[in-house]
Amino acid sequence: MVKNLQMSQVLGLAFTKTQQTKLGQADSTLICPSCHSPMILRQTTRIRYPKSDKPRLFYGCSAWPKCTEAIGAHPDGQPLGIPVRKAYRTLRHTLHVKLGENYKQWLVDNLEIPKARAHIGMLTEAEIDKAIVLLKE
Repeated sequence: MVKNLQMSQVLGLAFTKTQQTKLGQADSTLICPSCHSPMILRQTTRIRYPKSDKPRLFYGCSAWPKCTEAIGAHPDGQPLGIPVRKAYRTLRHTLHVKLGENYKQWLVDNLEIPKARAHIGMLTEAEIDKAIVLLKE
């Protein structure tokens, strides 16, 4: 069933439970949206997962500290969506709040995004721009 697909499958990323990216390893499928360097799986102890209290995982740009782009990750290392520049991450959040709990259906109806990819974290920069234009009309 489509709804049971992992986010990595929807994105076409080569990410499986047996082929996980390890901490400190670059993931060749995740490219920094600002400088186009590979992103590396890292962890922070400043933020923890609420259920397990384990350190939070994230993908950070391999060009750090020159480039500080990052994207969150699930506890198993699966990325939380697709990387976009920081300004667009802020716009994603704004869209999510503005569209409310029915945002997925709005994305399907207005942006013609397949239901399996209808999630705020999956929006590309171009789709975010289009959504903003549509909301202003």
